[in-house]
Amino acid sequence: MAYPPFNPWQNAPFGQNTPAGVDSLHMQQQAMLQQQQMLLEQQHNKLHAMTMAQDLGRLVTMRRTSLGLGHEQLAALSGISAYEIMQIESGNMNSISMEKCFMVMAALRLNLSAYAI
Repeated sequence: MAYPPFNPWQNAPFGQNTPAGVDSLHMQQQAMLQQQQMLLEQQHNKLHAMTMAQDLGRLVTMRRTSLGLGHEQLAALSGISAYEIMQIESGNMNSISMEKCFMVMAALRLNLSAYAI
């Protein structure tokens, strides 16, 4: 089997400068771009969720302190542990359910509104 001579100025490897080869490369590039875009969107969503959790934590802390409540007092009012309240206030809500967040917010008489950013 004879191979054509190597051409270093050729844009694509041998056999890939045909229309079928170019289409195949184009589809691979499109798939890679879509995958990168999806990963970037996932990272953006994760960062947005972390920011929201930190904002909620600061809001709970400010409201609790403005009412003159300690962690234990808020725990008694809300029905969840003081440790979980501290986790909410620190923005570390990986193990805290939304139900528990709503219980704390109800105890502090806070309303949550959602709107598009």
